[in-house]
Amino acid sequence: MARTAQQVAKTLQEIYIQSFGEADHEKYLLNWADLRGIAGVEKLTEDFVTEISEKMSEAEFTLFPLNDSLLVGTEFDFISERKLPARLLERYLPGEDDEDKDIFEDEELED
Repeated sequence: MARTAQQVAKTLQEIYIQSFGEADHEKYLLNWADLRGIAGVEKLTEDFVTEISEKMSEAEFTLFPLNDSLLVGTEFDFISERKLPARLLERYLPGEDDEDKDIFEDEELED
């Protein structure tokens, strides 16, 4: 029996709190077939995945669709990731001399 986006989102949140892989309350990956199984459908539409993602967001969870899998987590799971420094961001912002500037020059990026 097919589940609603709300039911799927709730299920993904319940899985998040389970202990597996020697951790609990941690981000996790699942593949597209797993999500189809949880949803009880043979095919996932882009609209349905978007709706699941929106329901996850309402509960302060995140669903990141990737090519071969999906990542489930909370914002807290990602706040320790490296942040883009302002000096590097400035290098990639559009400017008046964009046509003359090659931002993909063969130079090593600095930290």
